[in-house]
Amino acid sequence: MLRNGTPKNYVKTAEGGNKRRQVFCRTCGAHIYACAIEDPQSYTLRAGTITQRGAFSPRQQIWRRSALEWVEDPAKVPSGEKG
Repeated sequence: MLRNGTPKNYVKTAEGGNKRRQVFCRTCGAHIYACAIEDPQSYTLRAGTITQRGAFSPRQQIWRRSALEWVEDPAKVPSGEKG
């Protein structure tokens, strides 16, 4: 887990031609965030990389075209008690 140092990044071109910077841990390769190349106005953070993720709430769902059917009804996913 990268706790300090400089992360690695690469530029990904989407189907529509937009380019985004993808930033990930130099040590383990975990994706950390993505943003626009020029003048980023927002950042897409991976919740699993944030220690204080309970303090954030989602504002948008993306990649809905490829979403699995249980995304619409999380009750369909088996659950257990928190460990």
